[in-house]
Amino acid sequence: AAPVWASADADGSTLVVAWRDNRDGPYTVWTRTSHDLGATWGPEVQVLTEASGDPDVCLDGDGTVWLGYHARGDIELRSSDDGGATYSSPVGVGDGWFAHLSCDGDVVAVGDWDCDGTATPALLRPSNGKVFTFDRWATESDPSTATQIGAVDGAIGFASNDGRCGAPRVVSS
Repeated sequence: AAPVWASADADGSTLVVAWRDNRDGPYTVWTRTSHDLGATWGPEVQVLTEASGDPDVCLDGDGTVWLGYHARGDIELRSSDDGGATYSSPVGVGDGWFAHLSCDGDVVAVGDWDCDGTATPALLRPSNGKVFTFDRWATESDPSTATQIGAVDGAIGFASNDGRCGAPRVVSS
């Protein structure tokens, strides 16, 4: 089996984990939910059976689970109003290979922002539209430096750079 791409989010005592898995052939997206912060877990839910992957998940505070993923280069979004037991039909939201969701708070993406061949984090703060990139991955003994590279009114997330290096692309409402 190839590496797993996982995402998790928590709201109150609910924790939802999403991952890609190729146990039955091509990659597909799965989720699993806990309502006691991981002490016990509900069943695994295979969200779709066609080739897909690289999920991102978030809970929006009213109990809705949002799930984004790619379906062979098309970013799709689904929601669940029953805590991740079932999901809506997909809605296509654009082209790309990585969905980056944020229900509240900061949005983080990883890419080669300065074209040096090394992927590092970028952070978007939707509350004020500020976008930051980091010079390297931080460690406990070697903190990294964040640089504000801009601000975008109405910013809600990052769009895929389609594997190319360069400044992160910001999506606004």
